Amino acid sequence: MMLYIHGFNSRGEGEKYNKLKTLFPDVPIYSPTYDSSNFDTIDQLLHGIELDENTMFIGCSLGGYLALYFACKYKVKAVLLNPVTNPIKQLTNLLELQKGELNKTDYHHWKANIQKLDKFRVNEIGSTSLSIFVNKDDDVIDCKDTIDFFQDKRSVEVFESGGHRFSDLEKIKKDIEFHYYQI
Repeated sequence: MMLYIHGFNSRGEGEKYNKLKTLFPDVPIYSPTYDSSNFDTIDQLLHGIELDENTMFIGCSLGGYLALYFACKYKVKAVLLNPVTNPIKQLTNLLELQKGELNKTDYHHWKANIQKLDKFRVNEIGSTSLSIFVNKDDDVIDCKDTIDFFQDKRSVEVFESGGHRFSDLEKIKKDIEFHYYQI
């Protein structure tokens, strides 16, 4: 089974989920939605889903950060697409860009909410099987942050284009397939 975890302010059964279902029609794919306005709910994200050694997480952006956490916690595989590696820094930077559009109460709510993500930080990857992909033209997450984070831990495949949303999954279909069926 593949478990897709969406990014910040997105939803589970969105565009990327549908693309994965099209690319891998014979693989069960689940994509639960978490509430980006309340990161306390992330602990319940996998409620009712039975994981086993064949489970593989796929996550994009903040979903990549969470996929890394869950893969390490449950000792299963993961594919990370333009993953957030330091949500406090990276999402706070994004929040600062939107500060003028938020009222003071909303701004402080989001800032406090982002701090809650630190409990999902992975300090030791161990033997967790990972495939990591980034796009140089990601305008939200600097790919250098991801490369630096995984330096000396795992290799990161870098593409020139594809944007933050990593919408061209076809270019890594064979990589995802190989990683999924790898024993």
